Amino acid sequence: MKPIKILYPFSIWLLRISMLVFAYFVFFNEVKVFNFDTVNFYKATIFCLSAIALFVGGFLSKPTATVLAAIFIFLISGFQIIKDWTAVDANILAFLFPLVLAFFFFSVPVNKRK
Repeated sequence: MKPIKILYPFSIWLLRISMLVFAYFVFFNEVKVFNFDTVNFYKATIFCLSAIALFVGGFLSKPTATVLAAIFIFLISGFQIIKDWTAVDANILAFLFPLVLAFFFFSVPVNKRK
């Protein structure tokens, strides 16, 4: 059975939107407090801004915004997984999703893939 190629661009946009939703539900409460004394605030702010840049990068013709956003999301997710690594639990699995998704956008950033 062959893949349905016409759905590929739609699936890329769903991935971009899912990163925004993840950033909102996981990090938005930390960002809206504006607690400049914690590392979590800066990590959450960078993650949220990167998720927005990943989404906006879908509208741009050059992949720079998507690649940079993916690098930051990948690094923050990897850091969070390493920091929380005691055993495989829900927190590690939750950050595995953006890690893999960021790796995808880092490796294939443009909208029109063949």
